[in-house]
Amino acid sequence: MLNPLETTVLCPVNDGESKVIVSICRELGTDLRISTQPWGATLDREPPANLAGLKPCVIIVEMPSIELEDKLRNAGHQVFVVDHHFYPASGMDRRKSISSLEQVADLLGYSLTRWEAGIAINDRDYIFGLLDAGYDLNEILAIRRFDLEAQGISQQEIESVREALRTAPVEAGITILRLKSGKAGFAQDFLVMENPREVRDLLVLTGNPVTKAQFYGDPEKVNRLAEIGEWMGGGKKSKFWGTNHPDLTEIFRRLGLRKIKNQISKIK
Repeated sequence: MLNPLETTVLCPVNDGESKVIVSICRELGTDLRISTQPWGATLDREPPANLAGLKPCVIIVEMPSIELEDKLRNAGHQVFVVDHHFYPASGMDRRKSISSLEQVADLLGYSLTRWEAGIAINDRDYIFGLLDAGYDLNEILAIRRFDLEAQGISQQEIESVREALRTAPVEAGITILRLKSGKAGFAQDFLVMENPREVRDLLVLTGNPVTKAQFYGDPEKVNRLAEIGEWMGGGKKSKFWGTNHPDLTEIFRRLGLRKIKNQISKIK
């Protein structure tokens, strides 16, 4: 267990999990360095000023960079890499059975409340993990709402995605959601809440032309996509995968989808 007062935590704030990590660090008086980088933050892109005067122990939360991590170690710091994702594009496999929030809490000797533990479970195992852990529907909805708000997703965006989902085509059991812009991974929430015990597959294609592809659902399908993606993670029942450089033909081939041209031309 680390001394919170002798520890620096480097962390972006882009979802519910990271928001709670920041809150815990502030409560404990830990030296906190918040990264303003968007999704996909890496330590090597962090401004040097935010890496100056670090404490002896440094916790790096979901900002992968082997080179910078080694540089900090060579400078005499104890470095603790906190993550639970796989980055196929760079070959970094940092998957763990517990979330980043749980890892930070363990390192700093902090006991999570039921609410905080729910945020952690949601991040690593999504709604399915919360159900398995005994959280009721109201708790799950509150946790999902907190996470979406922390991601900066507005109610208008939520309603827009809900509407697009109503007419999204389904092929080979995969719902294909085509959007011009915005975040839409939360569309899976609507599919899950219709039947919380069933894992339904969702492919989200964003941009015109498509600049981002994300898949949520069957772990086996995620494994098929792994080597052509840039990030992936999730629990035992449902996983996620994504890329900012989508090869649509290859994605559709690996998922067993045939009507490629018809599907990708539908913009909602």
